[in-house]
Amino acid sequence: MKYLIFYLAAGVVAIVFTLVQSRIDAKKYGPSIRDSLAELRLQDATTRQRFVHKVVVPMVAGILVICGWPVAIYMLIKQGFANRAREETEPKREFAIKEQDLVEELTIEQIEHREIVNDPLGAVPDKPFGHLWPTWKSFADKLNADDPVWLFAATDDSSYAPVRLEGYVAFNGNGTQSVFIAARKSLSLDDY
Repeated sequence: MKYLIFYLAAGVVAIVFTLVQSRIDAKKYGPSIRDSLAELRLQDATTRQRFVHKVVVPMVAGILVICGWPVAIYMLIKQGFANRAREETEPKREFAIKEQDLVEELTIEQIEHREIVNDPLGAVPDKPFGHLWPTWKSFADKLNADDPVWLFAATDDSSYAPVRLEGYVAFNGNGTQSVFIAARKSLSLDDY
């Protein structure tokens, strides 16, 4: 009897570990397509179907893990190795503004004149870039007088969700970029 209690206690520890690992993966990689599709199916489901999906299935899965925890541990280890292999094989892509993303070269004065926000309700400060004024001022203060500032429009596809970015980039004398992002728009598959 004592061994049975230890076996079941190990199963409870295994299920807690499995749930924690699942939450970590969900935060790190986002929801899986399978989870998204399951949520879409549940939108039209009856109350009984939702109850089965949200309560009964997790309870049965929990009981199975508590009783068959060695298999769950094996699956967790296998998934961990698969994630590590995927991270090692996928190259890390970093966003960088390329020459074809540059639209036109402007001076700080031209940019500030162009980007003044006119809000008739007065909710936005009457300054260039509105609420982004402190960020813009910090960006502009770091520039040298001879640093060229370019308007850019680029797609950042370095992550899993592509984003359209618009803003200004300054190329410093040593070739590094200082970037101010004025607009960000998430792209759907149709836009991309």
